Amino acid sequence: MNRFFEKLLFLTLGLVISSCGTAIIGGGNSNSTSPPPADSIISSWQESLPGVFQSAQSAPFFDAQSAQIAVNNSGAAVIVWYQSNGINDQIFKSERAANGTWTHPASLSDNISPDGQSASSAEVAINDSGIALIIWKQSDGSNNQIFKAERAANGSWSHPASLSDNISPDGQSAVSPQVALNDDGFALITWRQSDGSKKQVFKSERAINGSWTHPSSLSDNISPDGQNANDPHLAISGSGIALIVWTQFDSANNQIFKSERAANGSWTHPASLSDNISPDGEDSSDPRVAINDSGIALITWYQFDGSNDQIFKSERAINGTWSHPTDLNDNISPDGESCYSPSVAINNNGIALIGWEQSDGTDFQIFKSERAANGAWTHPADLNDNISPDGQMAAGQNVAINNDGIAIIAWRGFDSSREKIFKSERATNGTWTHPADLNDNISPDGSDANNPKVAISDTGFALITWEQPNATNNQIFKSERATNGTWTHPTDFNEHLSLNGLMADTPQVAINDNGIVLITWRQSDGANDQIFRSERAANGTWSHPTDLSDSISPDGQGAYNPQVAINNSGIALITWWQSDGLFSRIYKSERSANGTWTNPSSLSDNISPDGQGAYPPQLTINGNGLALITWRQSDGANDRIFKSERAANGTWTHPADLNDNISPSGSSATNNPQVAINNDGFALIAWVQSDGSNNQIFKSERAASGTWAHPADLNDNISPSGQDAIDSQVAINNSGIALITWLQSDGSNDRIFKSERTSSGTWAHPSDLNNNISPNGSSASNLQVAINDDGFALIAWEQPDGSYSKIYKSERTASGTWTHPSTLNDSISPSEQQASYPQVAINSDGDALILWIQAYAKLYGIEKTIGSWGELQFLGNSNEPSSFDMAQAKNSTFDPIIVYGAGTSNPLQSGIKILQKIIENGSL
Repeated sequence: MNRFFEKLLFLTLGLVISSCGTAIIGGGNSNSTSPPPADSIISSWQESLPGVFQSAQSAPFFDAQSAQIAVNNSGAAVIVWYQSNGINDQIFKSERAANGTWTHPASLSDNISPDGQSASSAEVAINDSGIALIIWKQSDGSNNQIFKAERAANGSWSHPASLSDNISPDGQSAVSPQVALNDDGFALITWRQSDGSKKQVFKSERAINGSWTHPSSLSDNISPDGQNANDPHLAISGSGIALIVWTQFDSANNQIFKSERAANGSWTHPASLSDNISPDGEDSSDPRVAINDSGIALITWYQFDGSNDQIFKSERAINGTWSHPTDLNDNISPDGESCYSPSVAINNNGIALIGWEQSDGTDFQIFKSERAANGAWTHPADLNDNISPDGQMAAGQNVAINNDGIAIIAWRGFDSSREKIFKSERATNGTWTHPADLNDNISPDGSDANNPKVAISDTGFALITWEQPNATNNQIFKSERATNGTWTHPTDFNEHLSLNGLMADTPQVAINDNGIVLITWRQSDGANDQIFRSERAANGTWSHPTDLSDSISPDGQGAYNPQVAINNSGIALITWWQSDGLFSRIYKSERSANGTWTNPSSLSDNISPDGQGAYPPQLTINGNGLALITWRQSDGANDRIFKSERAANGTWTHPADLNDNISPSGSSATNNPQVAINNDGFALIAWVQSDGSNNQIFKSERAASGTWAHPADLNDNISPSGQDAIDSQVAINNSGIALITWLQSDGSNDRIFKSERTSSGTWAHPSDLNNNISPNGSSASNLQVAINDDGFALIAWEQPDGSYSKIYKSERTASGTWTHPSTLNDSISPSEQQASYPQVAINSDGDALILWIQAYAKLYGIEKTIGSWGELQFLGNSNEPSSFDMAQAKNSTFDPIIVYGAGTSNPLQSGIKILQKIIENGSL
């Protein structure tokens, strides 16, 4: 299968705006569900992050994220997380002594990772002797590498001396580190790293005497050569028996593989790509492993059985013999619905737990299988046999068990208004206490909690940690179980253990064909929200704000909703909305082709007319430097549409006063205008405005000569009369072909409508309310549109099929013929799952990508290459809540950046993921 994606880059950045001068795509508001084959999108990307990108932290995000936890039987504990120190994301730790005293970071400079590059993906382990290991991923300036910090039994720590003090081989990027440690001090670290051709699994090993053996080179992998390996996990026993498990493509499907270490230290690795432990025939994913001191071990994963994703397990007996699933029917989860994200724990008596997430037919719930000390298993009887409260979604479970049989399962659940942390607890006699209802949470009410982790000692001391925003930032919280079984939960948002900072949000990004990247965002300077900017030069060097006073917006009032655009000459604009003390105004910051910036000199340096408040702006720029900024603003009677225009020579024309608007008088414009421009100077501005009876779609059109045609009056709309229209979107190409799309009721449901302009300049508007393109029967939403210079176009949207919200597309060929979905069964997203927030992008060759969020927390997509659409692709778990923002930016060679994460209205994690794909000749 040809794939045009090569690299997957994860950054802590923000939302993308499609604003490159040569990238002519539209704007927007936002089968089988088995895992993908290894040559699919996610597996054909390589997590290889150059240092210049790793340092491209768009803001000093002070949010604490991704806490991990470990405890020992003496009550000592270590919690690690990553958090910005104002320049880069760094690794921080909190440490609990055996006597119960805590040591937290003293300040944001109290990180354990080397300065100079951003770090993430921390993991931690501690043994009963007090030896502890913290590992993480961090760029060395060229590639991501694996680093470790080590605590001796006497409590002294050794941290990496510099960015060259990595344990992974140089030359390729390493990701996904995992660590395990036993009481003798034997330890393993495993990760995934390219060998220069394929992604492979590597390991480092610590002997009991403290000496380390690291991989000698990039060829020193433990996974079979020839195909990509992913997602390594490991476990070790007290006797030194160890297991490393991972997913790897066997040339037909993703399968589960294992490497096994005997107590004498000898290793057995898979002999070939056919030496898998999962049943052949369908894709498997997400392996997890646990082992006890007797050598009883469990490996669990989810795998498609031909109808649904199910949970499977392999079991190792004390004598070392293995029992693997016999076929695809040998699952432990109830049939009938799909499940995901297994976790596993086992104690030295052989009592074990496997937990997972599975739909009960309505919502995802938490399920468990339990192994008794005699080896007998109890699996859920049916889809009603969940442990989480009914009625809302539950996800993100994590399990732990001690040698007395005390066990804890913690997860994130929704109570219809907020994400909360819940727990189930098993007593030593085997009885369980589950949450009584959706109010029986352990996290403070009032904001969304996420990413629970749990650890427990043999004395019964336990910790549950999670992430949750307080008044300023995402913070790390903990609940603590004393050895007598009493719990102490946080009572309010001040009881966090991470450091306060200042929240950054609404980031935007633009890239041009020369590799210049601009990132802009909103962040408080301690007094007001301000606009900040990071810039990547064409040579790859980054410049970031040095401190919170280094904003581009004028001091004294709050600034919001930044937007950014750049063309291939390096001319760029950032625009935003900010109060001048009386009214909200529109401001702009401008970059010349030589790289110099001109920022507003004061709060009086606005481009919008004085006297009334303005709303958030939109902007675009073409390759010649012609630019448009447009916004909505009251004229004293109604909200009107205004524009500022930059000529190719750099001169600006701003509205002279509140009468200098482009929309018809007599009613208010009701949403922010959308704008697009091509390299000839042809431009469109579209907006929603009442015609006196209903909201309708209006447009202003700029000819290539520079003359404008605005609506003559309130009857000069392009949408059919009789019902309300909303959410206009615009896309144009360099041939002058243009599309304006919107949502409008047909009297029963919101439908998708389009107006189309040919290259000759003639328009075809919908003739009536029946002239829509979406299937009958339900309301559409979250519309997106894109077009390339050949006229190939896509419109994508979200619409319920009667059971779930699905993704639909309409497609225009270069010749101008359209294919629309005929019925509600004609969706492109998987059945029996919610799908939402589609995004589209197209390049000049007609390659296309449609992305969406599936089942609240998974990123899916389909791509078109060489003229045909590929199979549905699962791109990864976002580990985010159900509120998402996702967008794309690209340059003309179709190097798109995809961004997904929590919306600004639900800032559970400011650490939004960015996936950048670099294309080489259309295929790998």
